[in-house]
Amino acid sequence: MLKKIIYGSLLSLAIIGITFLVKAAPNDNNIVGWFWAGSNTNFGWISATNANQNGSISYNLKIPSGDGNITGYAWSSNLGWVDFSPQEHCGSAYQANCNAPNGDKGGVRKEGNNLTGWARIVGIAQEEKINNSGGWRGWIKMRGKVTNGQDYGVHLDSHGKLSGYAWSNELGWVSFGQAKACGIDSFGKNLVICENTCGNNNPLTSLTMSEGDNKNLKACLSASKNSCSGLDVTGLATWTENSSAFDLAGEVNKIIQAKNKGNGNVQVKYNYHNLETSLPVKVN
Repeated sequence: MLKKIIYGSLLSLAIIGITFLVKAAPNDNNIVGWFWAGSNTNFGWISATNANQNGSISYNLKIPSGDGNITGYAWSSNLGWVDFSPQEHCGSAYQANCNAPNGDKGGVRKEGNNLTGWARIVGIAQEEKINNSGGWRGWIKMRGKVTNGQDYGVHLDSHGKLSGYAWSNELGWVSFGQAKACGIDSFGKNLVICENTCGNNNPLTSLTMSEGDNKNLKACLSASKNSCSGLDVTGLATWTENSSAFDLAGEVNKIIQAKNKGNGNVQVKYNYHNLETSLPVKVN
């Protein structure tokens, strides 16, 4: 159903996308990076700005330094436009019902260190208006509770790093862990390889493993070559290895698996910033 919705709407979305751009307040910051959708459907990456791919149509998401509305559009080659301020457009630009599933008006806000509210997939909203969505509505909720009462949501740290998950009835979980509010803090221009997380640990300069070991590697953009603290770009980087002693597996999570005794290197390239780094690996 979704493929029919999206493919039937791509041409109009491309035209609409030119007029969808929102003027941002002077203190707004760009959101850069990517979201991943979703756990149910594996529809892939959603880009927060055309700068990710050097696209010809300009789009981006804007987030205020203080509390306030997040404005603008993200783009997915599978989903089309994702509107983070549908309350401003749903009654005019794509003529859809503005009410989110719980009766709230659509729209995403920054409130303290959390994102709240609802974004919407425009193509589904358009098809719902003409009763062609198959019951799908296209809303993505930034914060709420799962059936066991546990909280979920999207968070923003003091450096502008986004983390956590939003929920879509159609897509499942949408990960925000590879996006950042640029301007709250700089990305950094160093690509480093870290273990488990792009947190406050030290980058790996070499790695020694035993046969049968598995380790979780992360590619991180950091302000310092000596710190992992920064943006996780693991799934956006190109990983290669040059040894039969180990294998690399996974996308968003990159697992190195030790197989046989030997030496080699793991190479990582992040093409958006033309950065690359390598990690010597030894399997005992």
